[in-house]
Amino acid sequence: MSELLQFTGSSRLNGADTLVDIKGLGIGESSDYNSFCTEQGQLKLIDHRAVKVHEEYCKAVKDLDSKYHNTPDDELGPAKSAFLSFGPVAGKYEGTVFGLGLGCFGKLSAGFNYICTFIARNCAIFYLRGSL
Repeated sequence: MSELLQFTGSSRLNGADTLVDIKGLGIGESSDYNSFCTEQGQLKLIDHRAVKVHEEYCKAVKDLDSKYHNTPDDELGPAKSAFLSFGPVAGKYEGTVFGLGLGCFGKLSAGFNYICTFIARNCAIFYLRGSL
């Protein structure tokens, strides 16, 4: 996911208009929430929730095309076409929704760190260019 946020000197993520969606994870949504320690190599529960955001958008767009435009599953409908215009224009992140997870006790997904770093770098460049 960090490749999606490479700094480009632009105010947009990777130079492209990007959909960002923040999802919450409540206490009753998972009995695993109280387990703050995870096995090494596993995603934390809040990061797992953030990763699911893109999959949910893909399914919703596919359902919209099917229901309102009678688009077969193997064809590109108008909703999917509009969806693909966000994020990088080609490659594995084409049409990517950048998901962020927020837990009920203030736990944040790793994406928040990427976003904060991206904003800080842009602000620093803006400040330095203005003071030169």
